Amino acid sequence: LAVRDAQQDAFLVAAETLRAQVSLPQDLRASASRTRASVLFQRAAALFGGLQLSQEAPWPGEAFETAAAAATAACEAYADAVAESADPALCKLVAPHCPEWQQAVDAARAAQTEVLKLRAELRFRQVRWHSCHAEHARAIGQAAQRGAHSEAVRQSAEALERAGLPATVSEQELWATCIRATERLIEECGGVDDPAVAALRERARSLHVLFMKDMAVACAMTHQLEDAVDHMLRALRAWADG
Repeated sequence: LAVRDAQQDAFLVAAETLRAQVSLPQDLRASASRTRASVLFQRAAALFGGLQLSQEAPWPGEAFETAAAAATAACEAYADAVAESADPALCKLVAPHCPEWQQAVDAARAAQTEVLKLRAELRFRQVRWHSCHAEHARAIGQAAQRGAHSEAVRQSAEALERAGLPATVSEQELWATCIRATERLIEECGGVDDPAVAALRERARSLHVLFMKDMAVACAMTHQLEDAVDHMLRALRAWADG
């Protein structure tokens, strides 16, 4: 345990090596897989906790991608660990000698749900930051088209400046990031039979439709009519599929 906590990289290599040794007992390899997943989860949680996200500060792109990659690695590790530990033949073989095996499987499933929720929260935070500033960009763009300026427009420009974005930033660019993020969320929350994860997926679906509608409006306001129609049709199809 001391090695696991102090030398995570070495421990992960050792656990993966043990897991790959087909000559070893299956229950030992499955246990190594669960422990490896828990270490990757700890790493992802630490990066998540240290991520500084604020609407009043520039987007921490590199730190976000590092945290998202760590969360994805943990999600994939838990998917493997659950599949290996819950193998029906293994459970039947181990049950007489290790009655707590099913508890370990259930704990791995619960941890898998938690790491999926952690990754989803990362995506939702990405969406909140970019959609907030897309709204600011929209306010500035609409004011420019009307030739009108107001205190609200000035505040939007200052908000973009604090976020490290120019007042001329493309609204479409920001909505596109939101669309991609929700698409990833829908994909990442699929294939898991858990009500909490399913609820996150449905939330992502709803946001995806809204962002495509926002993109359609943004395209129409800048006379990109074909793109506007395309995004509106995509939004309608996504709504119907949901």
